[in-house]
Amino acid sequence: MCMLVLQDVPATSAEPELPFLQVGKDYHIGFPKDRSPFVYSTSGITESYEKRPDGTKANRRPAQWSMNVTLDIFHVTQLSAGSWILVEHPASPKDYALWVGKHRAALRLTNADNLDAESLAISKTYASKEIRTTQTWINLDHAVTIKPVSKESLNMTTQ
Repeated sequence: MCMLVLQDVPATSAEPELPFLQVGKDYHIGFPKDRSPFVYSTSGITESYEKRPDGTKANRRPAQWSMNVTLDIFHVTQLSAGSWILVEHPASPKDYALWVGKHRAALRLTNADNLDAESLAISKTYASKEIRTTQTWINLDHAVTIKPVSKESLNMTTQ
């Protein structure tokens, strides 16, 4: 199996093979579901209850839950030879969902005229969230999809 992610890929003087990518832009970069190095998995146990007809709660056995979050939004910071690119992304996998929320809020603000005061305030709060990031060299030969981040790509066409 080929190595997908490397931290220290030296840049070379050769021309990048990916002219459609632009440094400073954000892209959805999807990898095969079972091979993505950017997956955060967590699980836990939570309180469970049922609501009775009289409106009171009755405790039930605790419920188990699990969640997988796959990061596919990256900020391109450098193009290198061949299909290698340097991308910025959250340093902690626990921040993957926050990273996506930040991008959604920033896109929502591009059409701020259509937002009410409460939605505008919420979007500004999320868009300004500070997220500690890191950079990783990735080889796009392993990517299955590459597309610019947009309202459509974030399923925000009706928002």
